[in-house]
Amino acid sequence: VTTWLRQQNFGDPAQLMSDGSGLSPRNRTTARQLVKVVQAFDARSHPLRQIWRDSLPLGGVRGSLRRRYQETTETRA
Repeated sequence: VTTWLRQQNFGDPAQLMSDGSGLSPRNRTTARQLVKVVQAFDARSHPLRQIWRDSLPLGGVRGSLRRRYQETTETRA
């Protein structure tokens, strides 16, 4: 993960990746770095954009967030 972040110029002195799972309490990243990663994956030209978007949870839809965000502008339509 750290190598990929550096290759994408997302390196940050405050960044610390203990493992690639994202679950380690020792992982550290800045808000700025997280925004850069989200913007990169959401760019229309990114080849993994749709896979990434499909992996995100949807509020008000059956699953881990089934009972949350039931009344959003997305679900009212």
